[in-house]
Amino acid sequence: MASLARLLDCGAVPSLERLDLSGKSLGDEGVRPVLDALARGACPLLRALGLGHDELGDASCVALAAMAAHPARARLEALDLSQNALSGSGVAALAGALARGGLPRLKSLQLYHTHLDTVGVEAVAESGKRGLRALESLSLHGNSFATAGVDALADALRGGAFPQLKRLVLPGQHWQHGGVKAACEAREALCVDMRG
Repeated sequence: MASLARLLDCGAVPSLERLDLSGKSLGDEGVRPVLDALARGACPLLRALGLGHDELGDASCVALAAMAAHPARARLEALDLSQNALSGSGVAALAGALARGGLPRLKSLQLYHTHLDTVGVEAVAESGKRGLRALESLSLHGNSFATAGVDALADALRGGAFPQLKRLVLPGQHWQHGGVKAACEAREALCVDMRG
């Protein structure tokens, strides 16, 4: 990955719009050079970043938070972090950057099967109150978080968070949550799917 990072840094692929490193089992150390290059502004036209099933953890979330803050990342529309082991504190670091205006055009955030806990869901809900104004799809299924996380998400939705959200995918145990149902009724375009 260091070679790829050097190519990105030197501007060898300036028109790159999609970078999918999913399923490479890179780990935090393996993906770090690429995230650092993106945090320095490499690939200014990048619209989609796939890091699913890469054995990433909280260190990658912190690196992603730094990347999200760079003005060159304003074009990023899709971020896939699915099937990684992310804790609430790691997701909270990324969500904090998103709440401060990072990735303003992000339309799709994939956090399914990430070991996301209540702290992480609450942080994502909070980020939607101040950022993520363009988000259309949020996938949280395959995680085991408490009802308090869904309460925070429902409250955020009722309060106007994620104004463009059209698709919310929750774990099966939460899809009948009363607050989420009320938010769905208030937003006819919002679709809540049930997945495990």
